[in-house]
Amino acid sequence: MYIILVDSRAILRLLIQISLINLLSEEIIYMLRELNVSGKIFQLSRTMHLLKIPIIPKFLKQLNRIIFSCDIPYNTDIKNSVMFGHNGMGLVINKNAKIDENTLIMQHVTIGANMGKFRVVDGKKITAPYIGKNVLISAGAILLGPIVVGDNAQIGAGAVVTKDVPENGVAVGVPAKVVKVLNKNEIKEVLA
Repeated sequence: MYIILVDSRAILRLLIQISLINLLSEEIIYMLRELNVSGKIFQLSRTMHLLKIPIIPKFLKQLNRIIFSCDIPYNTDIKNSVMFGHNGMGLVINKNAKIDENTLIMQHVTIGANMGKFRVVDGKKITAPYIGKNVLISAGAILLGPIVVGDNAQIGAGAVVTKDVPENGVAVGVPAKVVKVLNKNEIKEVLA
């Protein structure tokens, strides 16, 4: 019996190339985008990780990276109702981030830690962003460090957020500033 050690990434790439060459018609690509496939792949990898099933979470993370160019660690706390616009293309999320329900994250967003900085929120040490419910994070936004983004907040395209955004706040610019706090009539369900 021979044991052959092979680079798993090379095998994965080959399998994807072989199986997807004839399958990826425009209709299938459209369906993949509409179904939030990268989000579903992430949730499956997280479930497998929580069930302590080895190898599969890493495989699924790599699958997401190869197909959608997104890096979402399987041990990140992201609720099931979170959606990734354009299938999270170019999305990078730190494993210590926490993202709550009904949040919409558009393409090319970075949600990361900031060189060892931390703070204590609700008795827990945080090093990466905590994002509330019903938040919209627009394309190309960067959220760095131990910040809290409140419920119903909106982050503008290309904004660089390094400070807290209050509940119902709208943050835009580089560096991001809160330019408005939405009133009850202006708040809409992001994923309605």
